[in-house]
Amino acid sequence: MTEKELNAALNLSRQIERLQNKLDDLMETGGVGSPNISPTPVQGGPGMVSPGQIAAELAEEIQNLTHQWEIEREIIKRSIEKIPLDDIERKVALLRYVECRPWKIIESSVGYSKPHIMRIHSGALTKIIHDDTP
Repeated sequence: MTEKELNAALNLSRQIERLQNKLDDLMETGGVGSPNISPTPVQGGPGMVSPGQIAAELAEEIQNLTHQWEIEREIIKRSIEKIPLDDIERKVALLRYVECRPWKIIESSVGYSKPHIMRIHSGALTKIIHDDTP
């Protein structure tokens, strides 16, 4: 497995979070679903696009990316599970690349300092990337 493949779920998770933040912002600013402000069309390419249309497109993209994210997570999980890692390496790898947890959460989950987690992660990453298991 390459490092790019290993990071696929993490990258999708970040992309989903950015889009969700955009959608939340659109909802909070009154562009969509606010009883106080009527939705005003915004200029968008060849015609006018309403905030509701933008919100629907964002929601659809989030849904599609979430489905892709779930598939990537399963592929990565299966790859990590077949590689000979010790328990702590496996836990760190699964938390980071399948659960897409930030380092602070991983540190508290396993009870080690950041430098120790980074050493564990580095060892696991080397084994995962250089694995030649079919």
